[in-house]
Amino acid sequence: MNVKSEQNPSAKTSGDECEMRDGLSAPYVEPRNDLERALAAMWREGLGVARVGVHDDFIELGGYSLLAIGIVLQIRQLLTVDFSVQDFLQRPTIASQAEAIAQTLAAFASEQILADHSALSDSEPGG
Repeated sequence: MNVKSEQNPSAKTSGDECEMRDGLSAPYVEPRNDLERALAAMWREGLGVARVGVHDDFIELGGYSLLAIGIVLQIRQLLTVDFSVQDFLQRPTIASQAEAIAQTLAAFASEQILADHSALSDSEPGG
């Protein structure tokens, strides 16, 4: 993997601290949960950068549509979620993508619970 050097290697960050970086409009904020960490890993690998903050813009980091397609395929495969290239590009940050994916997964889980409940009700005597 070809990793580009940090935007501002002298800045230090720990925990929830933010740091401004040259050339990027958002301060660096570390991924805060497993979903954001998984997305950040995909972005880092695809973009060839050392780290990606949850508010970093995909295009500002050097992303382009063909790269987005590859990352979307990884998202769909790893998370088994319906997430399109259009969804990806309309939500150009890890934070916004993670929120959309979490909502989709929660809606799917709710549908499954309702379907399971309905199946149980239908199988009960007199139901």
